[in-house]
Amino acid sequence: MPIEELKIDDKIIYNIGYGALIVCLEDNITTDIVEKLANYIKENVLFDEDKQKLYTRVVFKDKSFKDSVAKINAMQILKQNGIDEVVSV
Repeated sequence: MPIEELKIDDKIIYNIGYGALIVCLEDNITTDIVEKLANYIKENVLFDEDKQKLYTRVVFKDKSFKDSVAKINAMQILKQNGIDEVVSV
């Protein structure tokens, strides 16, 4: 599978398999970064050329966020932007 390395602000995010998997292993992820990531996904990988919704899973490491509130907000931002599969490991 192809792996594309994205840089949003100063964070490295990986787009694997044309958007099938988006992985962020960085620390101190803010809601601003998550909003930019959601916009990138919406504009570049969430839909195919026929506007059919594609399956995209976003993965963060559990300690990426400052606290549980930041984590919950990040998950909600992504879900509000059509990204239903969001996990932290």
